[in-house]
This record gives sequence, structure tokens and C-alpha cells, in this order.
Amino acid sequence: MAGNCLAGFLLILIAIAGAFKSGENLLESQDEVEYAVQYSREGRAKIIRNSDKLPDYAKATPAKKQSLLDLPINFDWSNVNGKNYLSPSWNQHVPTYCGSCYLHASLTAAQDRIKVAKRGEGPDVMLGRQSLLNCIRAKEGKGIGGVSDGCKGGDSLDVYRYMHDIGLPDETCNTYQAKETTVCDARAQCMNCMPFAEPVMENFKCWAIENFINYRVTEFGKLPNDEAAIMSEIQDGGPVACSLATTDDFDYNYAGGVWTRGTNETESNHIIEITGWGVTDGGVKFWQARNSWGTYWGDLGFFKILRGENLMLIEEDCWFVHVDWSSERQVSGGELVGGMHGLRPKSAEAKQIDATFKQELIRNAADGIDQVNPQPGEWEASHVQRRDARLDQGPLTRPNSLYFKSFPLSMWLVLSFAAGFLLCTFWEKEKRIRRAGYRAIEAA
Repeated sequence: MAGNCLAGFLLILIAIAGAFKSGENLLESQDEVEYAVQYSREGRAKIIRNSDKLPDYAKATPAKKQSLLDLPINFDWSNVNGKNYLSPSWNQHVPTYCGSCYLHASLTAAQDRIKVAKRGEGPDVMLGRQSLLNCIRAKEGKGIGGVSDGCKGGDSLDVYRYMHDIGLPDETCNTYQAKETTVCDARAQCMNCMPFAEPVMENFKCWAIENFINYRVTEFGKLPNDEAAIMSEIQDGGPVACSLATTDDFDYNYAGGVWTRGTNETESNHIIEITGWGVTDGGVKFWQARNSWGTYWGDLGFFKILRGENLMLIEEDCWFVHVDWSSERQVSGGELVGGMHGLRPKSAEAKQIDATFKQELIRNAADGIDQVNPQPGEWEASHVQRRDARLDQGPLTRPNSLYFKSFPLSMWLVLSFAAGFLLCTFWEKEKRIRRAGYRAIEAA
């Protein structure tokens, strides 16, 4: 019987291991894109895509390609007729290391294109890096991408797909923490905190902001590996996000000038933003690009790299994006007004909510309620309903297979072995009792 128990244990272990492996592969089987993924130190996912499965909004037509002779010799969005169209630089590595170059480069290109579309007027838009980190993993396995994995890496494709499907607030909704969460609820996207009594650092409550300025991607696309095509799109619409096969030599030794040393790498491992191009006095063509490692790296966070040779694969995987910022225009145009609770129309209803919000905060805090949300009016209710429809009728959570995977395989094996041992012990005990009963009957 011990042999039977051992065989049973082995079958249980094999079944658990197989189920665990199936859980690992579940997301890949559900994806709408065929891909192979390896995450690099800087967080760029190496992807093999099936471009036929991309939806139409991910196949935007780039600007008409001009000849190199018709394009300016020098052009950069940091200085167009003396005006800067670039937003401030970021650092993906603080307050802790996070391989999120993909979202930094992609969002920087997107917000710079918003500034270009606004002709440089108004405050700069700084898109919500942490809001994206909180929620992009929760969208894994849905839509056209599904390879982005928070601080472990990702791709421009998934950033823009998320902004198309859901949209993204600006960075005032959530401060960058360089870490991801496993659940995307309303607070993970946008929140606020306020005190209700003294001392204020001990008596405050936080709540979700349901209605915020939401920036949406209308369409995006991949540029061909063509110097003139990339230049034409940059001049026409703004900066683009491009992959790069970076090396330790480049990371630690770039000290200004045009980088001309290549690499034997066949896969990119980083993503940067290209803002323009130029030619040195010595006739060397270069791309003007921005990194996401702070202004203390390179030339105030920027670098120059040889142009037209696909050096370090920089021209091989570039993406451009078109962004809808009409939500911001509703506020600047006077249609909506903001408050501690988020956006509302300029109406008597909104003023009433503003007048009573702090009292509700105090009442709920006294009752130990964490969430503080005003009762929605007709406009807010319809707004939230439309937004919930985009969020698949509820808060986004990681797929069940990821919860299954997050439980260590070794623990599954230990638990299954213990369960099998208990069952086998009980089985053997029952058999001994029955045998004793049979012997008693035979003896009688």
C-alpha cells in the first residue's frame, strides 16, 4: 500500500506542476499578439510581433516622407525659432531602481507632442507615470500588447494602447514611486488627501478622484527603419520614442559629443526619445535624443548619436503618437471647474458640493470611513458610467493566473504532499479497521 500512496503522491505533484505551468502560459495563450519577451536591465521588452493582428488605431499613417535634401540640416524641438517645446526631463531610477524606460520615453514623447499641438502655450503636461505603473500590469493579457510588466519592463506599444483604451491623468494625481502595484482601482489612478483635525499629519483621509483631466491616445504607429521618414514625422508632429541597444560603455562613458561606437547586440534593451537632429561642424550627422536618467547624466539628460546608420539599432523600432487633450481644454475653456473632489461643471450643483465637501470629510473620518466621495450629480454619474465602461465595468485587477503564479510552486508542492500524506494515512487506517472487522467476523 505504501507503493500506492507514493504513486498517488507523484501523480499529485505532477498535476500541480502542470497546473502551475499552465497558469504561467495562460496569459500568452490569451494575447492577441504573438511575441517573445525578455526583459533587460533598463526595462525594454524584446518583442517579436505579429503586425497583422494590430488594430487600426495602432497602424496610424506617418507624415509624408520628405527627401533628406528638403529637410532642415538642423532641427530640434528644444529650440524652434527660439522657443522650447519640450517638457522637463525625468529620472526613472529614483526613489528606487525601476526598469521603466519604456513608459518614460513613451510618455515624454506623448506630452511633448501635446506641447507642440498647444504651440507651447499653457502649463506643461507631465503625464502620470505612477498611475500607469499602477495599472498597466492590470491590463496584461488584454488588447494588442500585454507584455508590459511594471518595473520589470515593457514597450511603447502597450503604453499607447493603454492610453487609447483607458486614458491617463497627469502626474499631480499620483507621485512617481518607481514601483508597481497589483491592483488598479480608482485610487491607483488618481487620489487626494486632506486633514480633518489637528495635528494634521496624524488626522487626514485619502480618497479617489473619479473625474480628472484625462489624456487619451487617438492613434499611434510604427515608423519604418528610414532616416528621412523618422525626420519627417518628428518635424511634422513632434518627438518620437525609439528603442536602443545600449551598452555599459555608453551608459557609463558617454561624456558629450556624438556617440559613434556600435555594439554587437542584436536586440534592443532600452527606449529613449528622439527630439531632433543635426550635423556637427565636421560633417557628422546625429540624432538629438533624450534619456530618462536625470539631468546629471549626459548633456543635461540628452545625448547625440550617429544618424543614418541604425547605430545601436536606434532607427529600427520608433513609434509616434497622436494625443487627445480635449479634457484639458474643457477646463481651460471654462466648461469644467476643479475641486478637492475632482472636475465638475460650473453650476449651482458643483458649488453646493464644494460647500459641503469638507463637512462630509469630517463626518466620515469620525466614523472611520476611509473613502470620501460626494454623491454624484447627473453630470458626474454619466461621466463615471462612461469611464467605467472603458474600465471593463469595474476596477482593473491582475488576471487570476497571475495570483496563481504569485503563490510559490514549492509551497504548492509542500501543501499537496501534506494533503496526500494525510489522505493516505486516513485511507490505511480505514483499511486496517476493516481488516480487523473481517477477521472478527471470520473468527465468529
